[in-house]
Amino acid sequence: MATSGDISGTMTARDIVRQALILIGGPLENGEPTAEDGLICMTQLNYMMKTWQSQGCNLWRLSDESLTVPADTPTVELDPRVLDVMEARYVGGVTYQRTLARWEWGDYRALPNKLSAGTPTCFTLNKQRTAIYMTFWPVNTEEQEILFSGARVIDDVNDLDDEVDAPQEWIEAVFTCLAERIIPIYNIDSLAPAVAQRVTARAQALYSQMLDFDRPASSFMKPWALPNYYT
Repeated sequence: MATSGDISGTMTARDIVRQALILIGGPLENGEPTAEDGLICMTQLNYMMKTWQSQGCNLWRLSDESLTVPADTPTVELDPRVLDVMEARYVGGVTYQRTLARWEWGDYRALPNKLSAGTPTCFTLNKQRTAIYMTFWPVNTEEQEILFSGARVIDDVNDLDDEVDAPQEWIEAVFTCLAERIIPIYNIDSLAPAVAQRVTARAQALYSQMLDFDRPASSFMKPWALPNYYT
């Protein structure tokens, strides 16, 4: 029998909440979460995934971005969907790109002359509560195009019928980790400790597995030596 050929399957927030409640034996009415339980679990789901943003950049949140920096402008505000900048490149022509070094904010602040004019060689980020700013040094004297890889913010879930902003391989981790998160809310650790332990162990294993999946391929360091020209 042939397979479906379909790889577009996903889950809504309602599906995620339902699966989480099933895992812990939580309350369902006719197989569905009540309005109150749906709101409680949706809130936990939202902030769980927002917390995950701080655990590093998932591959599925990377996007190619471009930025036009006006002349004599050291600092620009990035799109609010950009959470972090993984790398940036100076565009010097049709085919020429040069990687910019990333400096930490303290390194940039230590510069004796932050308004030195020239071609940018480095950048730094200033992350504020509602905005993120990208600062370049030296300060470009002409309008400049910058290309960068941005780590985007995970979309909010505003309604239980919204799709969850995660790829297929993360979905089980999402509803299992949500189940683990709501165990104390529904007192499952007291009512069914074996269930709570099993769900917690599974959630931790899945989350670690997904983080490993998103890490780059291993790099191997080899010893370096001068070539021997006399053999």
